[in-house]
Amino acid sequence: MPRTAYVHIGTHKTGTTYLQSWMRKNANTLAQLGIVYPDKGLTPKDAAHKVLALEARTAPDTLSETESWAQLADTVAETSGDVVISSETFSDRMKAPEYVRRLVRFFADLGLETKFIIFLRDPPAYLNSLYVQAVKRFNAGCSFEDYAAEHFGAPWEDVVPAETMFDRYAAQQELEFPAERVEPLVKTMVDGDFGPRWPFVRRWAYRLKQKATGLFSS
Repeated sequence: MPRTAYVHIGTHKTGTTYLQSWMRKNANTLAQLGIVYPDKGLTPKDAAHKVLALEARTAPDTLSETESWAQLADTVAETSGDVVISSETFSDRMKAPEYVRRLVRFFADLGLETKFIIFLRDPPAYLNSLYVQAVKRFNAGCSFEDYAAEHFGAPWEDVVPAETMFDRYAAQQELEFPAERVEPLVKTMVDGDFGPRWPFVRRWAYRLKQKATGLFSS
């Protein structure tokens, strides 16, 4: 069976940072399972292969002619098993067919089949998160309506009619939280022994319990 290169392209604001951090921290464990999360093309502070994505934007016809992709090719040749690279920056150019073909051709030359992994959010929630992030980083000085029109090519009220948003909010208000199911699950996660490799599970459980105190009897 041929090896597979999984290219996780995001999109932005879909939990990519969490996934990338987890894979980088557990790279040794993944390698034992036959999955390579290369350290080539990673930024110093992050766990995403942003350097690979940025080089792919301006690379010549052959990606291996760039420094990081050449290093990645060496890593692929020196290892066995499937390969995973991840950066939401990839998704910015995926609309260009040649951009996709270069990625596929790069891994095909190394004997790997390429599969792309993408997570999507509904447009209103996605755009709201994207706009908040842009404002926080001083990358957007326009109104939300103008920002939405730039991304969707249409006025916001045409993309998401007011009645649609109202119906969605009303449906959320009708949700019931099954405390009798949540409580034992979270307590098990807090009190359970997941070993030294899974401390994030316990921290997550504690945070969940703090946020959902009203669901618990004790």
